[in-house]
This record gives sequence, structure tokens and C-alpha cells, in this order.
Amino acid sequence: MVIRNIKLYAFPSLAREVIFKQMDGLSIFDLLQLSKKVKRMFKSDCRSYNQKIAIVFGENISVSFVSQANEEIGKIEILSETELSDFDVGYPQRIGETLEVYSVRRETFLPTLKTFWKDTWMGLQSVCKELIQTFQTPIFNIKIDLDEYKEGYEPIISWINGVAGLVGDVQFSGFQVESSILTWCLENLKTTTSITVSTFLGQYVMPTVIHVNTHKLMISDGKWVTPNHLKSLECAEVRIKKVSMSDATMSQFLQYLKRGSNPNLKFLSLEVERNVAIEVIMSELNAVTRQKGEWTFSLSTGHKCSLTCHTEANAYPYGDPDTRIEISIERK
Repeated sequence: MVIRNIKLYAFPSLAREVIFKQMDGLSIFDLLQLSKKVKRMFKSDCRSYNQKIAIVFGENISVSFVSQANEEIGKIEILSETELSDFDVGYPQRIGETLEVYSVRRETFLPTLKTFWKDTWMGLQSVCKELIQTFQTPIFNIKIDLDEYKEGYEPIISWINGVAGLVGDVQFSGFQVESSILTWCLENLKTTTSITVSTFLGQYVMPTVIHVNTHKLMISDGKWVTPNHLKSLECAEVRIKKVSMSDATMSQFLQYLKRGSNPNLKFLSLEVERNVAIEVIMSELNAVTRQKGEWTFSLSTGHKCSLTCHTEANAYPYGDPDTRIEISIERK
């Protein structure tokens, strides 16, 4: 039996679309570097191929392809040429129409393409430019380790702002992060859909007011958050864990809210690792009880606000319970 190569061009458009959609993002990226004709064919056949991309700025820069189930299925590492060892046997990988870079392919449980650059920042921009041209509307989720980027974080934020329409979530991580760095990043990041703050400030203290403009803000360690911080947020949805504010302090923010602060806010969740005195939190709001653990009150703007309080037992036998206070505002 004679086995012949079957050209992709020989298949009808619908068949090619099925073939493309069975491939993972890294394999498609590789395939489309072969020729302009293959790239044009992919763009014509797969107009709705929305690839999720995770970019990590850590010890190294990596670009991962993520499945619809949020599983990492392939990765491109952006490495310095100085990290290339004698044991790395690779080949010149085409990136775009003219650029070739020495690369090493690893077919492990996670297919990985290691690319070696004279300038890793130029490498990232080249790869992302090609991803945007290839997948048309990729969705970038970005993680920045501020322990690794105590310097050099400004151009990252500037680049993110330049592709903001394609960015889903931007996450900041790190231990002992300097508050001035985190503040600058949060205040200069523009028009993103979501920001996640997974940093620990340690000995550092945040400024009294911090202006954050995003649709959704999540803070995993909110011990530093005060009513003034909450009042200065320009977000529609805010979720904060490990809040250290007292009941009286939370009540203070609700007074601000009742008087018309945070005009963009639609939902707020505050989680504390203790019991709360809800009567202290709700004082002077003229709230009406709807059912157990749920109240409503009116803002000075006329909008209706509902508040719920959930208390859950701690996983540890002698630990304090976890309490979550959720505030929803009916805005058009």
C-alpha cells in the first residue's frame, strides 16, 4: 500500500475548520509559521477561534495556551540567549514573516517551545504580535510577580494598556511587595476587565487613598484595606478576603455608601475571619429586615441596596468562623 502525503489545501473549508479546531493552540501557532498561505487559510476557515492565553512575568516570561476548561495545554518560554546550554538541541523557529529565533521543542506532559532571544522583552512583543495576528481575538490573562519585577514594571503596564481590549484579568503576586510599586501599578493600569491582587505587603503600608479603575477587583489578602481605600475605588464589583476592619469601621464605609460614594459600585463582598456584630455594622442605616441574614436600605441617590451576612464554621476545630458580608446595589 502506498502512503501519500495529503495536502491540507486539498480539503474543503469545513473539513479544514474541523481539523484546526482539533489542534491545540501551540500546534496551530507552529503550523501557521510555515507559510503565509497556511495562515490565510486558517483565518478564513476559523473566524471564531478565540484562544485563551496566559502570560506570566516571573523568573522567566512564559506564554501559555489555555483550554476552555482553563487547563494549560502548551507553553512558549521567552528566554535569554545567555540561558542556552550545549545540551539544548534545537532549530531556527520562524516567528511572523521575517523573524527567526533559535528554539527547542520539549514534548513532555506539557508541550513547550523554548525560544532564546537577545532581548526577551522584544521576544514577548514579537510572540504576542503574532498571536494577535494569528488568532484575531485572543484573550490574554496576565500575571506579574512583583518580587521579580521590583524594577522594570512600568513598561509591562504600558504594554498591557496598549492591548487592553484583549486583556481579561491582570493578577499581581508576590511576598513583601513594596506598597509604592503596587500602588503605581494599580493606579496606572487602565481599562482592564479584571484585576486580582494576590500580594502580601509585609512591613509595607499602602497610602491612605488609592484610585483603581476596573470593572472587577479581587484582593486575596485585604488586611490593609480601609474605608478610605474602598471609597476611592472606581469599580463595579469588588471582592476582598481576609479583611481586618472592625465592625465599626465597616459601618463607617456603609455610611459613606449611603451618602452617595462609589457611584459605579454594584457588588461588594468583604470576608473576615471572625464573628461580627451585625447590629453595629448596620447602625444608622435605617435598614429593613427582609429575611434572616438579609437587609435592605436606600442610598441618598435613591438606589436600593441589599446586604446579606453569611457565617461559616472554620475548617479548624478551634478556629474562628468565617463571615462574608455581601452588598448589592440595584443600578441601571
